[in-house]
Amino acid sequence: MKSLFPLSRHDLFVLIAWPLLNALVGYLSLFYLLAVVENTDLKAQFYSVPLKVQLLSVPMYTFSLFFIFWGLSKLCYHQYSATINKKLIYTMVSNIALIIVAIWLASAISPMKLEDPYPRLKMLSSFNIVFQVAIYTAVVHSLRLKQQAIELEVSLKRSEIALLRMQTNPHFLFNSLNLISYEIPQRPEFAQELLFELCDLLRGTIALSGKRRVLVKDEVKLIEHYLAIQKARFGSRLNVELEIDERSSELSLPPMLLLPLVENVIKHAVSKSNKSITLKVTTRYSEKHLLMTICNSWPEQIPPKFIPNGGQQNIIDTLKLEYSDASFTIDFSNAMVLATISINHDLSGELDA
Repeated sequence: MKSLFPLSRHDLFVLIAWPLLNALVGYLSLFYLLAVVENTDLKAQFYSVPLKVQLLSVPMYTFSLFFIFWGLSKLCYHQYSATINKKLIYTMVSNIALIIVAIWLASAISPMKLEDPYPRLKMLSSFNIVFQVAIYTAVVHSLRLKQQAIELEVSLKRSEIALLRMQTNPHFLFNSLNLISYEIPQRPEFAQELLFELCDLLRGTIALSGKRRVLVKDEVKLIEHYLAIQKARFGSRLNVELEIDERSSELSLPPMLLLPLVENVIKHAVSKSNKSITLKVTTRYSEKHLLMTICNSWPEQIPPKFIPNGGQQNIIDTLKLEYSDASFTIDFSNAMVLATISINHDLSGELDA
């Protein structure tokens, strides 16, 4: 089970380094104030408190303050991370609200409460903490965006490598060329069509490699070329259905979201069964929701095992980095395997002009 409170270097900074610095500043401020203030009653009140309480009160307050802030932020982000983490304004407002609650709770449990010699001193101290949190939020958000950009670049490089791998896949090329050579003496026109399909597929993968966005219809064209070759190879063992919504076909998406799943069906289902298998590709876009499915029948008695491979993991990583509300799932029921990509995002601005 995944822990709700995993500790990272970022967490250790919030729980240890940050309160330690504030405790040091608090000690210096407190003793400076006692040295310059002329309120004898306040000094008497302070020195009447046991020495241990005096020494522990400042670090106890700061450590409890940031521990409460850390705990509340973890709970809040665990519940609403999709909304809060995406925009700086949401994160800023959320963290400021949480630190205000933390200040109130930490003050309530403080072991030493002194009369404030200056009416606005405590307010200024609280504003200082809030200001620190605001700076901390902006810095962390900036670092998070930079990290996501790096991870996205890595994910896109993986997609590019996947496209290049298809171009030089020895098994696929060998099977395709062997099929074409077999058809040349018997059906030369059909062999020529297959050769054109192979050329278009390789040309298309070269054209898409290196792009950060591709049209859905362009990736579907690659799928059509790929499946035309596989259909010629497997014959009646492979039945293909494509239902591509016209609106969704004009959307721009990260590359290699659909083709690896189609390739998976050929590799792990069609090539390993002598029975007929139906492969269906569907895309739908309406009301800011894009749904893409790869569905195939499974005629065998033993249910398939789903082990995420490089292509599937790349899809998961890409969706996570690109969209705040997107998912990828694979399910098996009623002798059907269903891979689903769901994106809840306004993609209308990414329609091809």
